[in-house]
This record gives sequence, C-alpha cells and structure tokens, in this order.
Amino acid sequence: KQSIPIVDHRIQAKFSMPDTTCGNGGTIFIDSSKGIITNWYWNFGAGLTSNLKNPSPVNYPLSFNYATYPVNLIVKNIVGCFDTAATKTIVVKPSAAATMDKLNDLLCSPDSFVVHFNAPMLCNTVAVNGSDFSITGPSSPIIASANIINCSNGFGRDVVVKLNAPLAKGGYYKLNLKRGTDGNTILNDCGIETAPSFIGFVAYKKVNASFTYIDKINCIEDTLFLQHTVDNDENKWFWIINGILLGNVNNYTLPYTQSDVKNVTLIVANPVCSDTSKQTINLVFDKLKADFILSQSIVCPTESINFKDTSKGNIVNWDWSFGNGQNSNQKNPPTQSFPIKNYPVNTGSNYEDVTVRLIISNAIPCYDTTYQTIKVTSNCLIQVPSAFTPNGDGLNDFLYPLNAYKASELSFRVFNRLGRIVFETTSFAAKWEGNFRGEKQPTGTYVWILDYTDKETGKRISLNGTSVLIR
Repeated sequence: KQSIPIVDHRIQAKFSMPDTTCGNGGTIFIDSSKGIITNWYWNFGAGLTSNLKNPSPVNYPLSFNYATYPVNLIVKNIVGCFDTAATKTIVVKPSAAATMDKLNDLLCSPDSFVVHFNAPMLCNTVAVNGSDFSITGPSSPIIASANIINCSNGFGRDVVVKLNAPLAKGGYYKLNLKRGTDGNTILNDCGIETAPSFIGFVAYKKVNASFTYIDKINCIEDTLFLQHTVDNDENKWFWIINGILLGNVNNYTLPYTQSDVKNVTLIVANPVCSDTSKQTINLVFDKLKADFILSQSIVCPTESINFKDTSKGNIVNWDWSFGNGQNSNQKNPPTQSFPIKNYPVNTGSNYEDVTVRLIISNAIPCYDTTYQTIKVTSNCLIQVPSAFTPNGDGLNDFLYPLNAYKASELSFRVFNRLGRIVFETTSFAAKWEGNFRGEKQPTGTYVWILDYTDKETGKRISLNGTSVLIR
C-alpha cells in the first residue's frame, strides 16, 4: 500500500485597483488571485507591465486630459495552468491644474459670486477666510469668506466667494485667484496647485424705477410730463399707463384734454437688474364753458331781469356786459333794468334786441365767452290795430296781435263779412298781409278773435273786435 498525495492545481486570477488615479501618482494594484500560483503577468496599459505578485506603485504618464487604460492580469501555476482576470479600466485624471472657468450668473449689486473650476478641487485647500481671492475694480470690496459648495468625497468644482458688502459701483471688475494664508491657491484632486489668475466681469448696480411728474396746465390741452432719472447703466424703460404699454424712453410726455385717473407703472432695467414703480395720478383738466340763465328773454316796460351764472370750470373772474351801459364782475350780478324806447306802431320793430355778454376766466388765465339776446320792448300791452294798409310801404302793412310777448297758447283768427276764416295762426309773430288763398281781399271791415293765456298770471283771456283793411 502507498499514500499518494493529490494536489488541487485550480487557480483563479483576480486583483483590485482604484477606478481613477493621477499621472505620476503611484497607483497601487493588489493581487487577490486564488490557488498555488508561480507566475504573474501584469499589463497596466500605457506600455507598463510587471511580473511581481504585488507590483510596485505604477506611475502613469502625465496628461492634460482624462485618459483611460485597460488593466489585465494573467496568473500561472507550476503545472502550466493559466487564468486571466477580467479586464478593468482605470481613468487617469488630467495632470494640469484646475482653472477658474467662469462665474455663474451675477445678481444685481452682488455680495457673493459662485466661481466654477474646470476640474475637481480638494475642498480643504480653499482658505475659508477668503484670502485665496481678491477683487479689483471701480470699488474695492473686502472678501469675507470662501467655501467649496457641493463638496463630495472631499472634492468639488464650485467656490462661493462672499463679500462684506454688495459692490458699491457698477463697472468692470477682476476676481483674482492668489495664494492665501494657507500657503497655496487651490489644489486639484491630483494635488496640483492652480496658478494665480483672474476672471473679468461686468457688475451692475441695482436700478431704481421711481419717477416724478409735472402736470403742466394750459388752455387748449394740458400735458403730463413723466420723468425718470437715468442711472446705473439703465437701457430699458417701459411706461405702462392704464394697462397700455407706451414707449421705451426714460421720459414720457402725455397730452390730455379731459380729467382722468392714470395708473402709471414704470419698469426700468439694465442688462442684469430691473425694478418697478407705480403711481396713481389724478389729472384735472379745467375746461371752461361760459353759460348763464335769464329769468326771462323779453323785458317789458317797468320790468327787470335776473342773471344766473351756470358756467363750468375753476372760474376766478366774471366779466358781464348787459348792453344797457352796465357791467359787473360778480358771479351772479345784480338785477338789471333796460331803458324804454318808443318805436313806430305796427312796423314789427317795437322792440330792441340787446346782447348780453359774459366772459369767464380761470387762474391760468384761460377764457371763454358766451352771448344771449334779450328783447327789450316799448310796450307789452296786447292789442290788435283797428286798421291796416297792406300796400308795402313799411307802415301798417300787416294785421296781427301787437306786443304779444307775454302770451302763450295763443289763437288769432280773422273772418270776412261772410264769416269765413281768412287767416288763422297760433304764433304771435305770424301776420296777415290781407290775402286769402293767394287772392287779395277787398277793402272792408274784418272781424278778429284773439285767445291767449297771460304768462305771468296764468289767466285765460279772450278778445274780439274789428279791423278795417284799406287798399
């Protein structure tokens, strides 16, 4: 009998490594193969190889861009058995220092900035007191702090730089990166320091949309001047009046001819900042309209007349001229009387048309004028002539009720000797010229009947009589 040893010659290739590394970073690869192994064949990519179980740290070539390499391990035992591990890929990070790439969107009158770098940086290499940065430009703010945000596994790409106060002035600035009190600028994830550098940017100060207005008063039309003082590089102005967008100008002029309420909104902006201001403006247009009321339009002997001003507007002066030699500057002037004149009877001219004038004015001053006519009569006694001569000589040519100025609901009828109506009217201004149906009526006596209501007493009056037509 013999004891024969049986050896298990099965092997399995296996290894571990980091997913990423830095150029010349001394990357470590660890063999974790199983079995009795006598030979190791490593291929790290980039022409780098090793036959050691645990090779020395591998230094990959430097690169300004990300590079990837396949890594492979083959193991062999004494009896010639082989096994190959699954190929892995290692990413070699750029060897160049991270650079300030850009500033994220600026706010109005910013008091902080977000600086984006083109590669991850070690979070703990940013000096929290902000000494890695400085700002130069129209104003010289003090940097209060700096921190990498969104830091993950000790690395991040964005640095928040905070100021002790918002930028006091707009204009061109430089955000400078320098070595801080920690002795370096910022190190990337391969430990490479970013060289001092700067990013230029234009900062804008907050705008103010407040505005003033002047309401210039005139006689024909008033004008509203809306005024905004341009500041802080404003280049857009939007005036909105009662919901209507009106012109992109810093000052706006609005003429008007009637009172109104204007809800005015102004939006101003520069390339970054904007602001809105609103005001409600009551516009009062002082439109003058001269007018007055007469107590009566016909004045009989011994009568007087009253005048009542009904003009519209902010009136400060009244100038009355009554046509009787009298004037007044009162709003509602004293009662006026008119001299009696004698006129030829039955000529149609037993009255005089007198013009009353009123001129009003406001404080500007603007003016408006109105006129009314009064009939000043010599006689208001209603009577019918006893005779008339329609021969066209201008004297006693018509038959009609004389002085019927105070009569209403008038009816005047003329009858011939046969009782036929040859003339009929309801107007005291209508006159019979002695014709009937186009035919001249013969000389003779004609009967008339006059009915009317006295305007002052309201009494109904009926008169009748005869008149002689003479040819």
